[in-house]
Amino acid sequence: MRLGRTYHLLASVLRRKRFAMTPKSVLSIIVPLTLAGCATPSGEFPSLERRPFEQNSAIEAPIVPPTPVATSLPADIAAKVDTLRARYRAAAGGYAAMLPNVRARANAAARTPLGSESWIQAQLLVSRLDKERSDAVNAAAAMDDLVVAQLDVESQKPIIIISPLLRPIQAEMNDGVAKQNQEIDQLSKIIGL
Repeated sequence: MRLGRTYHLLASVLRRKRFAMTPKSVLSIIVPLTLAGCATPSGEFPSLERRPFEQNSAIEAPIVPPTPVATSLPADIAAKVDTLRARYRAAAGGYAAMLPNVRARANAAARTPLGSESWIQAQLLVSRLDKERSDAVNAAAAMDDLVVAQLDVESQKPIIIISPLLRPIQAEMNDGVAKQNQEIDQLSKIIGL
């Protein structure tokens, strides 16, 4: 309200034709304007105390309750895991059955020149052994994909966590495939590949 009066007073002074810009007249304009800015309505003023987040204490993260870990796999995931595990075990069983014969042939071929009949037979058997385990490798890769997909779901909607139940199965398959890789590499070195 005071600002409105000050404005009208200033306007009426400026309308006069005899108005001259002297230091006194400039002060008579500036002082009322600055004092008008100090006029505030009565009421509650903001506190100058520190707000809670301005205190020296550390800001604590909200406490989030832990997501429960499942004790068993859901039926659809359990069916996929059982199928992958059966594929892996069948391929690993066939591989294990062939391994002693291939190892014996590779050791016998190690003492023969490259390109001999025995060397060619050992090389073919190592290739067949590698092919025999291909379904085990594919099953382990599919298990890896299943675990990654589950981790993605859990990161977006952590309702219940089942990935800890999948990890031992994944580790079993990956360890088996890694062992097979080492055996194939060893056999290849024996026959000179």
